[in-house]
Amino acid sequence: MKALSSKNVTSERHFEMTPLNVSLFEVFEICEVCEILCIPVKSVESVNSVSSVSIEAPLMVQQLDEALRSVKFTGAKVNPPAFKFVRKLRAINGLKGKDFDEIEDALALILQVWMRSVKDKVPMNFQESFKLEVEIIWDNVKRPWGESSLEDAINMAIERPYQHPTIELSGIESTIAAVCELLADDEGLFFLAVRDASKAVGMNGTSPGGPVLKSLCRKRLIELIRTGGKDVVDEDGNLKRKRFRSASDYRWIG
Repeated sequence: MKALSSKNVTSERHFEMTPLNVSLFEVFEICEVCEILCIPVKSVESVNSVSSVSIEAPLMVQQLDEALRSVKFTGAKVNPPAFKFVRKLRAINGLKGKDFDEIEDALALILQVWMRSVKDKVPMNFQESFKLEVEIIWDNVKRPWGESSLEDAINMAIERPYQHPTIELSGIESTIAAVCELLADDEGLFFLAVRDASKAVGMNGTSPGGPVLKSLCRKRLIELIRTGGKDVVDEDGNLKRKRFRSASDYRWIG
């Protein structure tokens, strides 16, 4: 890691974060990440034994913390998958739009902080495999958290279909289930059109996407929340949901 240079100690726009002891990061770690990513550090102080740091790029520290805290160990696997974690990191200023070789050192430090925070909760083999997967897929994840990620999810699902420890799935079910899992947000919610589900297995039209999504619902891997379409009033004055070529809302159960 590079030493903190004096040229990065001034900044007109900065973000105050006090105290930093609520963060997973130590002050020196934030300074090193900022140095690597060329984010100016204005000052580092110690007030009443509580460290604080002023840096440019508002909310960066909180966003890093939120991304790291979102990775939980369920006993069978790490959740969320590395795909979602990378998308969250790619939404942070300094990491957004960067190739792996540009942020390799910063990412290594960020993952080191995560591994330290979960060392008593997540087995080392899971920590190492998660870290390796993040590094491998970084350049393949193009769209940051908050932007449409269907294409990335499909590409990832084709490479790594979903596998359930007890529920038997066909090949196309495994691929479409993986798309559903990757699209789901932190609450498990996602939307997906049957035609897009079909695209995940190289087909056009509503089949096999529609039947597979229904099958995944029956197998309790996903739950249909709201059918795609819009509300219309029929000739009797009743409000009904009319199907259109639009995505339905689902919840990932897994």
